[in-house]
Amino acid sequence: YVFGRERKEGTDATLLTAPVQRRSFAVAKMIVIAVWVLALTVFAFVFQSAGMALPGLPGFAARHLASTPAQMLEASLRLYLSMPLVAVVARWGKPGDRKPMIFAAILNVIGMMFAGDQAANLVPWAMPILIGGASWMPITKASLNATSWVISAAVFVVGMAALMWKLGRGSDAV
Repeated sequence: YVFGRERKEGTDATLLTAPVQRRSFAVAKMIVIAVWVLALTVFAFVFQSAGMALPGLPGFAARHLASTPAQMLEASLRLYLSMPLVAVVARWGKPGDRKPMIFAAILNVIGMMFAGDQAANLVPWAMPILIGGASWMPITKASLNATSWVISAAVFVVGMAALMWKLGRGSDAV
């Protein structure tokens, strides 16, 4: 949405008149997405915890709250690290926000396909499922390790490089 909507609405032309490199806009937008992801993660934690604690649902234990924020933050960070790829898709072809949403949904499906596999810790889109689990299927015991982080970081770096290359081309708007 952050990268695709401006092209669709035509507001990207206004941004191009600013004396700032296009790549700076991309970095700023990625920071906005990071803040948004963090805010949504905190929001989800607070309301999920309250939703379980207030009615006194069976199975809720306050001791689990201590590890939950770290797990949610890690899962959110791993999802965030794939966002530059979604931004690249948003910049390709005709303007609009459906294409990146469909691409993100496809990545999510890929993650679900691999979540039960022994190689799930090598698939960036399966990693958040390994952290949080899934109610619809048993999750493999593949553990996330340093290699998982290297893969997630590599996806981010490749995505940012592709985005910077795409935005560095003179014919493409912000």
